[in-house]
Amino acid sequence: MNLIEDKWIPARRRSGKIEMIAPWEITDAFDRDPFTQIAAPRPDFNGALIQFLIGLLQTCFAPQNSQEWRQELRLPPPPGDLRIAFLTVTPSFNLDGEGPRFMQDLTLSEEVAGLEAKAQEDRVKPIADILIDIPTGKTLRDNTDFFVKRGYIEALCPACAGTALFTMQTNAPSGGQGHRTGIRGGGPLTTLVLADSLWGTCWLSVLERSEFLRGTGNPAKNTPADQFPWLAPTRTSEEGRGTTPEDAHPTQIFWAMPRRIRLLFSNATGVCDLCGKKDCAVVLKYLTKNLGTSYTGPWKHSLSPYFIAQDGVPSPFHPRLGGIGYRHWLGLVQSSDDGRSRREPAAVVARYLRLGGEDVRLWAFGYDMDNMKARCWYDSCMPLTLCSPEIQENFAFHVSALIRAADIAAFETRGQVRKALFKQGSEVKGDFSFITSRFWQETEPGFFTALPHLRAMLQKDEDATPILESWHKLLVQAAEAIFNDLSQTGAFEAADPKRIALAWRGLRMGLYGKKLKQTLGLR
Repeated sequence: MNLIEDKWIPARRRSGKIEMIAPWEITDAFDRDPFTQIAAPRPDFNGALIQFLIGLLQTCFAPQNSQEWRQELRLPPPPGDLRIAFLTVTPSFNLDGEGPRFMQDLTLSEEVAGLEAKAQEDRVKPIADILIDIPTGKTLRDNTDFFVKRGYIEALCPACAGTALFTMQTNAPSGGQGHRTGIRGGGPLTTLVLADSLWGTCWLSVLERSEFLRGTGNPAKNTPADQFPWLAPTRTSEEGRGTTPEDAHPTQIFWAMPRRIRLLFSNATGVCDLCGKKDCAVVLKYLTKNLGTSYTGPWKHSLSPYFIAQDGVPSPFHPRLGGIGYRHWLGLVQSSDDGRSRREPAAVVARYLRLGGEDVRLWAFGYDMDNMKARCWYDSCMPLTLCSPEIQENFAFHVSALIRAADIAAFETRGQVRKALFKQGSEVKGDFSFITSRFWQETEPGFFTALPHLRAMLQKDEDATPILESWHKLLVQAAEAIFNDLSQTGAFEAADPKRIALAWRGLRMGLYGKKLKQTLGLR
């Protein structure tokens, strides 16, 4: 199977029809019934496959300048043109067969063959283990696989096996002693500008060639193996050896291979336990070994937002408890600096906001990992409100004020609800983050409603105070509603009216206090 020539990517057309396509077919029938999105059987596969397509375009079809980029966005290239461009890397994208295989260790089979029988057996894993959320190791031994159960995945078709392999290498979490994480750490957050077509979503995340080459990596390292590390023996991390940006071409950010894996293809046929394809060749097992490539920074991926520490070292965002929403606007969409670190949106998001265009959506997704354990897959879309260059700075200033005010109000709400429910000084155990999460969720519609109104007022050079006052009113209403709901939780006889009244007063003082109003620029 070849991942350039074969039809293996499930995609949905605007009409709703789902087809299996080769990568170069993403612009097929664009003027009649274009493909709008990936339609894989798992959401993490959707996230991986869109990055696969973006990586191919950035590697083989990057525009020379912004004019060319805009032209291709308006008038997508025909599939034939993409096929010609992608065929230049076809030999590097064989999933099976002898020799180099896509995202698979070149010499692993020979190394394992030289081990004793027991050691060889330890290197062979069921194909289900390549899926990030599948319980393995200690979870199975302790019988703690309560939510994601063992045994439901035993066989994968080549297309799903290839996608699972790329998903693992792209998101690779820590996997025990010597099993390396991905180039952005385990479970990175990816942010893309979402268009109404699959081509648009991919192309909006492709940078001009010169801009991309100025990013992380060494353009002088331009052999095929510098781009696609599986074409040469793995640069292992034995004896502490790391792989820095100086050791690889910039495009390796899309094709990084931290794990030593080789799929074991056999003559077995059956049903794919993920996509349901029948009477197909299935993959049941794979080989693996620790001490793969250790990517040591400072790497920066064009599809991820970053924290920049005071020493200038970038650290990628990772999804955390509570989901992804407008509270993450500062960093995902808009740069911010709190004096201790700077937050920067992904390069592709910053470029789109800089060049301007229509209001679109931001697609953010990724695994929330607790070391080896996947706690949650987050997948979120939010509106992107664009504005003209002359008001961008003022718009950003006011949006930052809206979010910081909401942060203050959420903190006050959580603190005063806790005071209403528990005696002062009592030891309270438990996680109260659900209160702030609820606050952010309930105020999110109002935030995205306010942005276009704020833009319109600034564009007319009008005073933004009415928007800020309206936002303050919304924060107060949300905080008071949540307080009233949660402060009455539990047995009525256990409630302390005095404690609740004092907490209510404290909440009102915080919501109408100097700090919150100054943040919004209100008197």
